[in-house]
Amino acid sequence: MISRLLLMVEHAGYVNKPACGCVVFDICCLSTCPCLRFEMLDAARNKARVKACYVMMAVTIGACLITVILGKRAAGRNESLTVQNMEKKARWREEIQKEKEAALALSEKAH
Repeated sequence: MISRLLLMVEHAGYVNKPACGCVVFDICCLSTCPCLRFEMLDAARNKARVKACYVMMAVTIGACLITVILGKRAAGRNESLTVQNMEKKARWREEIQKEKEAALALSEKAH
């Protein structure tokens, strides 16, 4: 993570060639390097956060579009949640009715 942030800082133009002689930034070098300031790291983190937000927004918009497309296809096939729920409840009623009839038949045999 830190190496990516440093790479972003370097590509953003915030880091000139270090006067301290650092060639590769390490975790231990971050606190002691005079050419790498907190503001630079903070700016790189903010850019990373903004890019992450853009990615999340794009994924959300894509998911919404896919949902709309799938919903329109289902509507074209005359499928709806209302119809599915009514069919499911009708099956449940039939099952309950069959169970009641089976229980009634068993109780009649017992008598």
